[in-house]
Amino acid sequence: MDRGSVANHHKRPKPPDGHSIDLKVWRAEAHQKALHDEFALIEKIGLVRFETKIEREGLDHSFYPMETPGIPDSFLAKLGDCLHNLRSALDHLAYNLVRVSGTNPDNQVTFPVCPNEFRIDKCTGAEEPALKIAVRPDIREWIDSVQPYKGTDTGRRLLTLHDLDVIDKHRSQIVAVFAATGTRPAGLET
Repeated sequence: MDRGSVANHHKRPKPPDGHSIDLKVWRAEAHQKALHDEFALIEKIGLVRFETKIEREGLDHSFYPMETPGIPDSFLAKLGDCLHNLRSALDHLAYNLVRVSGTNPDNQVTFPVCPNEFRIDKCTGAEEPALKIAVRPDIREWIDSVQPYKGTDTGRRLLTLHDLDVIDKHRSQIVAVFAATGTRPAGLET
């Protein structure tokens, strides 16, 4: 092997580490199963009763919880762990996408989840693209295609996952309430 081929060998990106992504998803699935099991037990022992309202000549059926018990801390912890493992799997993916692109990523690489295509730089006040990640153009195009500002179901799910993970990190007791209702509380956007 000549000297040039040795130098070129060292410049090739390392193969992606899909194992770390799989591990995070596996942990999220384990937490999700535990949540379902705990919820099934709560339903089975009848801790929650519902009042049923049928309206519009039987077309609308609404179920309202009555005398709702407190949400167990273990349920909140599992929910938060599930969210965090799914979000961090995306960060592992981003790290590997940067590596595949031939750049040496630092430990600050995260999978971008951008509600808007542009943002205002806090220091300069200039408008700039929100999507920033050091990847090949074909990878950037794919990442752009799944962003929330594209208005797709995938983008909405990414934003919900991202928001709930941030909320859980800072306000863990709120997560279960908003996860159950599927809403984003005003003032808690990131």
